[in-house]
Amino acid sequence: MRKAYHALQGLVTLQPCNVEDCIARQYNRLSPDYQLLHNLCRFFLENSSSSHERGNHKTLPFLVDMAHFYEFFVAEWLQKNTPQGYFFKQQHPI
Repeated sequence: MRKAYHALQGLVTLQPCNVEDCIARQYNRLSPDYQLLHNLCRFFLENSSSSHERGNHKTLPFLVDMAHFYEFFVAEWLQKNTPQGYFFKQQHPI
């Protein structure tokens, strides 16, 4: 992220946005891809949390592989907190 920021620093300027900036935008045949991005931005700007229930706003569906995240967390914790003389191997799918 930092590399991208520095690479684009001279070409673009940061501009703060709010939720209203993502609502009621006009799209034409050349810009329908931006509608998905604006909906995703709106999701995060509203500080919404994900839920299993249907909401009022369009957004991109996504899944979080919690088993993978948990295994990664445990492996990182063990790597930092393993007592001297012990070692472990992280699980790798083959």
